[in-house]
Amino acid sequence: MSTLLARLPVSIVCAGVLTVLTALDGWSATKNHGRGCDLEITFTAPKSTSLKAGKNVTLKTKIRNVGQKRCAARSIQLWRHEGTTTNSASFSNSNFVESLPAMDPGAQNKRSFTVNNAPLGTFTFQIRGGWSDINIRNHQPVKTIQFAGTCDQIMTIGQQSLQRTAGEPINISAVITNVGTGACGIRTVGLYRYSGEKTTGKGRRIGSGKKVPKMVPQAQKTLTWTDNKPPIGTYTYQPKGSWKDGDNSNNQPKGKKVTFQKVVTCDLAITFTAPNAKSLPAGKTVNFKVKASSIGRGVCLTRPIQLWRFAGRSTSGNSSSESGLIKKIPTLASGKSRILTFKVHNPPSGHYTYEIRGNWSDTNIRNNSPVKTLKYE
Repeated sequence: MSTLLARLPVSIVCAGVLTVLTALDGWSATKNHGRGCDLEITFTAPKSTSLKAGKNVTLKTKIRNVGQKRCAARSIQLWRHEGTTTNSASFSNSNFVESLPAMDPGAQNKRSFTVNNAPLGTFTFQIRGGWSDINIRNHQPVKTIQFAGTCDQIMTIGQQSLQRTAGEPINISAVITNVGTGACGIRTVGLYRYSGEKTTGKGRRIGSGKKVPKMVPQAQKTLTWTDNKPPIGTYTYQPKGSWKDGDNSNNQPKGKKVTFQKVVTCDLAITFTAPNAKSLPAGKTVNFKVKASSIGRGVCLTRPIQLWRFAGRSTSGNSSSESGLIKKIPTLASGKSRILTFKVHNPPSGHYTYEIRGNWSDTNIRNNSPVKTLKYE
């Protein structure tokens, strides 16, 4: 048998994409070819030899009895090999087994095998079975497929709301990251400015389009545009590009809203309005009330503030804060105010100092962080 196998002709066409290999097991061809049972199996799909990894792929086969005698019922199996030959590590399972009925001369059948979540890389698929007909050269078709990674770029634009002075340059940046498993090609992204808070309709293009280079998986690129003289008003900046990748829902970030005023004169004053006492019983819930007032000429945008507690009579002692001690000040027009309440549960005995903290960007930050000291007895 080894001598017969050694004499079997092997034909391989390997261009990195497709490999064709004759059968290597079973009986050799004889001069009686065509006179007995002779099953011929071919791959009919997929036609492409380069597909996307992570997708379900169905390999279709056609089986014909090209002999002159009836072929008995049997099973065929799909095997997957790593690389471009059938000599490497192989894999098969029960999902890759199909039964064939007995087939008369000229009869045909079709069988399909589905590979779920095709892995990244190059794999060679081969049909195998227990053969007993007169020609084993046409039983074991081979198909090599390269499963390529998928490009998937996400674009983020950072902080969504800003307040700036009209007429002064502002930089808008977008960060693009390839979170896919395959490389992404070159593409161009432009920045557009829309009046108001919506990004529909006709926007004004800011500067020129920025080129995004080829990006391997996990690569990142930051694009920055400068709007040199933004007018007074509220505008939304939206970076836009035209492309399709593995997930088109994350290609275009939500726009960045910027309010431009003649002069940025937001001045937010914050004061404690309660409790008024300097000493309170320990262990009982205390309601701290804070008044936030917009006392400047401009609009103060929404922002979070947090109540911090310090051991002792100053803000230099050990501090602590809890998630429940965070409140959000809404957008306040000039002259408007809002009362916020922080609940402190089960305070321990001793002296404690409380302070309001936040990220401030107005004209006077000295009146943003009031301090109050209490004694719990």
